[in-house]
Amino acid sequence: MLRGETRGQLDYERQRLEQKLAVRDPARLLELGKIKQLEPYPLFAGVRSPIEPWEKPT
Repeated sequence: MLRGETRGQLDYERQRLEQKLAVRDPARLLELGKIKQLEPYPLFAGVRSPIEPWEKPT
């Protein structure tokens, strides 16, 4: 069974990860920067849509 995960949500999660890595592990942030687009785990199917309504972007 696949669960749909929105592209907007994946992009939002990447932004949050980048913010955390900038403080906690800058070297890992540089490695992450080499990846153009994160792909969802195979259990999830990417869907074009904005972030989930419960998120509170900063």
